Amino acid sequence: MKVFISALYITKNADTFLKYSMENIRPFVDEIIIADDMSTDNTVKIAEGFNSIILRSDYSGKYPVNSNEKGIGANKAKIAQRNACLNAAQGKWVFILDDDEIYHPDALKELMAYFKGIDSDVRHIRMEFQHIWKRPDKRILGHMWNMWPERIFRKMEGLNYASRSDTVCLPNGKFYVEQAGQVARVNIQFLKCFHYAYLEDPDVIRAKIRKYMLRDNPNVNEDNIEEWVNKHPYFSDNYGQPRYGPQGLYIAGTAEGHIEKVIDFPSDKHPLNMYKHPSMYREYLKGANKYMEEHWQFHNHLTYPRHQARLKYTSIFCIGETLEIGCANGFSTRTMQDANSKAHFSGLEVTDWGYAQAIKTYPEFQFYKGLGEFTHFEDGYFNTVLLAEIIEHCLNPRILADEAWRICNKRLIVTTPTQLHPDPDHKRFFPMEEMEKFLKPYGQAKFYGLDIDGIMRSEAPYYFLIAVVDK
Repeated sequence: MKVFISALYITKNADTFLKYSMENIRPFVDEIIIADDMSTDNTVKIAEGFNSIILRSDYSGKYPVNSNEKGIGANKAKIAQRNACLNAAQGKWVFILDDDEIYHPDALKELMAYFKGIDSDVRHIRMEFQHIWKRPDKRILGHMWNMWPERIFRKMEGLNYASRSDTVCLPNGKFYVEQAGQVARVNIQFLKCFHYAYLEDPDVIRAKIRKYMLRDNPNVNEDNIEEWVNKHPYFSDNYGQPRYGPQGLYIAGTAEGHIEKVIDFPSDKHPLNMYKHPSMYREYLKGANKYMEEHWQFHNHLTYPRHQARLKYTSIFCIGETLEIGCANGFSTRTMQDANSKAHFSGLEVTDWGYAQAIKTYPEFQFYKGLGEFTHFEDGYFNTVLLAEIIEHCLNPRILADEAWRICNKRLIVTTPTQLHPDPDHKRFFPMEEMEKFLKPYGQAKFYGLDIDGIMRSEAPYYFLIAVVDK
């Protein structure tokens, strides 16, 4: 196949947005190349699902940052990754993407149409960045946030990244955009890059800012790092504070007279609609963490005989690779694995305490940290997906069930109490008739019931309900 345009990624533990970015770009490019720095999450699995060429190496280990090399050029690992991708690319054009960036599909269609009649003198296309800021209805602009970076350019002999990981050079060392002929700011209505990094979990953002400040800013060391991190606009909301530029001199809102500010942004313009209302889910996550830390861990009901019986009965219906969404501290996952050796169980947990306890207590199991409503697994990744005593807790049971149905390829199992319960986090309950309506979009469910003592019943009324829907 003749390769016209190659999409190039560099990654390390990038599974939050990578799937959506690859889904976005895949229909418009001929190949995807990804240089992965030994990710330990689902990054590689996601990339494999898009038939990507994966260049996996310990780039950070081979090119550690020397403490005396702070500033431009210090990040040799990223430069090495960029060059690995560039050298492997077969396309006449290359499209540089980060894993947390997504383009409007209409813009990509227009761009591909533009390529068909492009002038041979055009060697570089620029686009505007939209930095979505903390919430989906806000963006930040001004100074560094208003960049038009070099992301789409013709591949020429000898191109490489030399001193910077964001600026490609000609063989003579000069920056490509300065000597590569005409630069096209293509007049495409939606040719904007939506940058979603600042919708990450704040702890993830803090870790990234900390890393880059220690790497790039000569004024920063382990003794004063937290002071500098707290000055970053994300945490201080002060856009006149120093940021983490190569020499520690970038002052937000002062360069070239630009004033940085946060403005409203219409959420219906987002290509990634799942993040239309993340603020609602952040509040939900706060509540879930509070419940787990202040109540559940002190009143863990899973050891009660009736819940042990429920778990063992439920495990019978699990087949193959089984994901338990909402596995708490992993105790339920372990109980079901002991009861059914033919299936292979793993767990997904959203709360900090639950996930930390699970990986500590049961290191032999695979546990994932994340929100069940928005997982990053490929379609049909698991044989069975289990929602065990969780839909009565969650903010939107339909979104949760839709996601569970998407990532299973054989069976969805839902268990829930059929009546109100004094648990302070229960938001609803599902009598038999309500559960039938709830599961109807997925097919004909088979129902099994247990009484209050955990004994299987042949007919209603049930205390626990086990519902099984096969694809």
